[in-house]
Amino acid sequence: MMTRKKGAVFTFDLIVSTCFFMVIILSMLWVWSSTARQMSEYSEVDAKYKRVLDITQILVTDRGNPSNWYESAIVSEDGVYALGLVSSPNILDGKRIDNFLAIEYEVLKKILGLGGEEFRLTIIRDIHDSRQLLYEKGAVQNFEERISIKRYALFEGEPVELKMTIYFDKK
Repeated sequence: MMTRKKGAVFTFDLIVSTCFFMVIILSMLWVWSSTARQMSEYSEVDAKYKRVLDITQILVTDRGNPSNWYESAIVSEDGVYALGLVSSPNILDGKRIDNFLAIEYEVLKKILGLGGEEFRLTIIRDIHDSRQLLYEKGAVQNFEERISIKRYALFEGEPVELKMTIYFDKK
């Protein structure tokens, strides 16, 4: 009498199911890895955006630290901890702006908390649908990544746009 094998361990079904299982596991690992990378990139961009937002917030709402920083003949990173361009929140002060523009660019970057990044600050007035550039510090850079924040304030009784662009070098 011939006996049949029951419950064979190594069959074609086992090979196919193992391959199918490996494809599913590898697909899940690939999705998890790409999602983790995207979240990491998003966190970096979000941190940069918050830095630019904080810098512009201080410029248009705070008088600076010390508040009389603009009266000093020479402004250095040793004696000034924060720069503010306003006499009161959202009201720009011409004397503070003039002194801000007179500060050496590299010193200004250190006070603003910028390391290897470059920046450009513009203050623009809209008059009857024509834009008038009032002040500018820094230059347009050719970096791969940049973040711009616009804030609105009053200057000499008229609304102006303060725009800060920070250029990041992707490394």
